[in-house]
Parts: sequence; C-alpha cells; structure tokens
Amino acid sequence: MKPQGCGIGGGSIYTVYDTPRNGKEKELVNIISREVAPFAAQADMFVNNSKASETGGLAVAVPGDVKGFYKAWQMFGRAKWKDLFAPSIHLCEEGVPVGLSLAIAICDSGGAIRRDTHLRRLFVNADGTLKKEGDTVKRPLLARTLRRIADDPYTFYNGSLASDVISDLQERGSTITLEDLGNYTANIRIPLNVTVNTNNEKFTIFSPPPPSSGPVILFILNVLKGYNWSNKTLSTLDGRVLTYHRIAEAFKFAYARRTRLGDEDFLNISQVIMQHLMFGKRIVNATDSPRLHHQLVPNVLQVEPGITKEEREGLRKKGHVLEKAGLGLVGSIASRLPTPNAPPGAFYGIDVVSDGRKPGSVCGF
Repeated sequence: MKPQGCGIGGGSIYTVYDTPRNGKEKELVNIISREVAPFAAQADMFVNNSKASETGGLAVAVPGDVKGFYKAWQMFGRAKWKDLFAPSIHLCEEGVPVGLSLAIAICDSGGAIRRDTHLRRLFVNADGTLKKEGDTVKRPLLARTLRRIADDPYTFYNGSLASDVISDLQERGSTITLEDLGNYTANIRIPLNVTVNTNNEKFTIFSPPPPSSGPVILFILNVLKGYNWSNKTLSTLDGRVLTYHRIAEAFKFAYARRTRLGDEDFLNISQVIMQHLMFGKRIVNATDSPRLHHQLVPNVLQVEPGITKEEREGLRKKGHVLEKAGLGLVGSIASRLPTPNAPPGAFYGIDVVSDGRKPGSVCGF
C-alpha cells in the first residue's frame, strides 16, 4: 500500500488495447482522467505563495480517478463493478503492513502528519510514535468511501459523497465546488505513435496525447531512431559516450518543446524504452540500467551512479557539464514475451518488472 503515491483523489491516463464489452475487434484508445483546475483557479494564484501549490486546499485539483475507473469499466469491463472494490476494501479494513517506501515517506513528512488530525489517526501509533516499517495501517474511512462508490459510481461527483468531499476540501481552503465535480468528464482520445526499426524488427510505440508527457517521449524517440542503434551500439567506450551525448542533446530539445505541452517527468521511462527497444536489452536490464538527465535549464547533464569514470570523462570532452544525480526511479514496466521460433507477432506471456533500485515489487490482485 502506497497512499503517498496513489488514491481516488488524483487522476489517471490509460492506454488500452482490448476488445470493447460489446465489440468484436480490439480497439486502441486513451482514457484521459487527469485532474483539472477548479473553475475559480487563477493563473497568478501561487505568485509569492509557492508553498500553497504543494500543501493545503489550493494544491488540490478536481480529481478524475473515479470517473476514469468507471469509463474504463464501461468500455472494457467484464467483472461486476462492485466486485472490483472488494480486495481494496478488505485491505483497508483488515490492515496492511507498512512497507519501506511508505515508512520513508512517513518519516520525511512526520511534522505535517502530526499537525493533521486525519493523518495522525492513520500514521501515528497510540504511544505517539510514527508508524514504521512492519507496523499495521488500517483505513476504515476509506473502506466506507469505497463501498459507497462500489454501490453508486456517480456519488463521488454528484451524489451524497460529493457533498462530503467538498465539505472536507473547503475546510482546508480549497476553491473546488460541487459544480466542478459535477462537470468533470473523462475523455476518450486516439493515441499518438512513432515506429522504431531496431535489431531487424519494427516496433510501433503508442502513447497518450497531452496532458500526458507522451508526445515528448515520442519526440525523443523520433529524433534518436535515425541513428539505427542496435545491441552492438554500447559495446565500446566510444560508442557509449557518443550515444549518451546524442541522448542528452535530444533531451535538451525535448525540454524546450515540453514548455509548450506541460510539465511532466518523462525522461526515466523514455530511457527504459530506448534500452529495451533500441539496444535490445531485456526489460529487467533496461529498467536497472543507469540513466542520464538533462532539462536544458540549468545546462547541466546529470548522471546516475553506474555511468563509469571513462564515460563521464568522454562526455566532458564533448562539452557537457556533469553533475551527480540521485536514482531516477521508475515504477513498473511490462513487455510481451515473443514465442521462440514462432512467426513475428506471436507472444506467450508478459514480462513485468519494477525498478530493482527502489523498495517494493510488482504486485496485483
């Protein structure tokens, strides 16, 4: 359980390739249910008050997750809507142990947790100490909320639950209104794509349009595919240095374009895609490989641990100013496994890994 990174108060973007509930052929669509600013938001609302954009009621946008869940279920769902909530409700009521990443988040936010009545109930023990790894956290109020959504998916936006949500938010200074919730819509979009030829195979990468960072990832891949990289590209020191240099330059251009599309953290996942598709690495190796980061301003190339001394020196000779970076972690990556000795397009399974450099692992019901 990672409440610091997910929940029904946020937003989602889906790329779905499946047969619709009442259809015969598979469709490829994006469901866009990202958070949006409330009607009362102003362009200058955080000028001279940047902290309010991070904590408090003004930092909260109109949530889209529940609408996104329901739209996905309406289009592609097979199980009963209510049944989808049962595992999460069970975990909330019975409790789950605090994992390492949550324990770190609790420790880092200890002051804010102690100052908030609701968070204090969840993450502070009876003896006044903060929850640590291995302690149990129960979420009875969230379980109750999920039951209400399971019974009525519309209640979060225009029912009794909506009124409760707005009441809680406005107590914290939010400007979100019932009208904002009622007007929220999850949208269907056609994915963008770019085709990459590598290692004698052709891959088409599909990605959501804005407000996702997908267009910028595709921009990077479209620039770099012209180099015709393969699993031999990184076999020599000179090859690695030149490749890293070209990646860094592509990132610079991507960051210049990003200012027109929105501010998203996209570079870690784009490098995993490159390592897997262009260099022929297995997903687990691509995910664990050290990565680079360049965001144009400041004009500094950040390098993760694992980039060798010789590679760093080669990059300096090409004019880069280097800075040591922390680990830019990704969540989990999935890839289809091709069937051995079978025609192209034949797959026998899915390879799923999480970034081994962070706590946690791939999990699901």
